[in-house]
Amino acid sequence: MKEKKFYIVLDDFELDVTYTTDFLITKTNGDILIRECVFRNRITKPLNIKLLDASYRYWINRGISNWGIVVNEET
Repeated sequence: MKEKKFYIVLDDFELDVTYTTDFLITKTNGDILIRECVFRNRITKPLNIKLLDASYRYWINRGISNWGIVVNEET
């Protein structure tokens, strides 16, 4: 791993909210991975689905396709 960033504010996000991506990881070969974290009990909520979908499109439109979701257990 070359670099990791946390809570990256997405400029020009398509929805009218301030949204942050949880993890942006740059590998030593230059590949970039995006990971969004969500609690299991919230993953199917309509607003979360909308936000995650918009995040996915945001990164795809910037040429980053290695995008994924990390599902946290309920506490």
